[in-house]
Amino acid sequence: MPATYRRWFPWKVCRDGSPARHVQAFLEAVQPPPYARIADLGGDEQTWASFDHQFEVTLVRSACEPLPTKSSGRFAVVMADFCNLREVFAPRQFDIVYSHSMIEHLGDEPRQARFAREVRRLAYGYWIHTPSDRSPLEAHTGLPFYWQLPELLREGLLVHGSGASAPAWLRTLAHTRPLSRERMVELFPHARIHIGHILGIETWYAAYRPFGL
Repeated sequence: MPATYRRWFPWKVCRDGSPARHVQAFLEAVQPPPYARIADLGGDEQTWASFDHQFEVTLVRSACEPLPTKSSGRFAVVMADFCNLREVFAPRQFDIVYSHSMIEHLGDEPRQARFAREVRRLAYGYWIHTPSDRSPLEAHTGLPFYWQLPELLREGLLVHGSGASAPAWLRTLAHTRPLSRERMVELFPHARIHIGHILGIETWYAAYRPFGL
């Protein structure tokens, strides 16, 4: 799609939901330069070890994880609160911020907004992926049409399954807050939106800003 039209029609389609295609979509859309400094918020080494690159990657993991701040081979690892990184990283310390399926697990809307502000503060370029709330399958549990259920029914399920004995899939849903495309545009007002499809079904999207834009 020509850049002139992308300005007014920011949604771009990726038709394969495989992990390799997520990385390929990120590389094609954001176009990080060789030796780019990349902060991966919530990621792991597997993503970056799966293909050849010369990026300088910092993995930022939740401060709640029982792991020390350390260097792990090719990657620096930092434990921190994704929504408050001001004491950890300076503005524009990175060229690119990357995050895969993390923003929906951060809690309420104010925390999601703080996360988005940190992304925009850390780098000009970014790629923030989240499962689509329009998908017929809930991305984390595989439940059919969960987000299409009436809100009262969903709340009832979570209330009845809020105890420690609740199944893992229900505890996952209790800590998941999906974002609509419109909400992603609100949080990342200078971003384009890349939509992922599997067999013609919308399954995910990413707010992204190309490097050097």
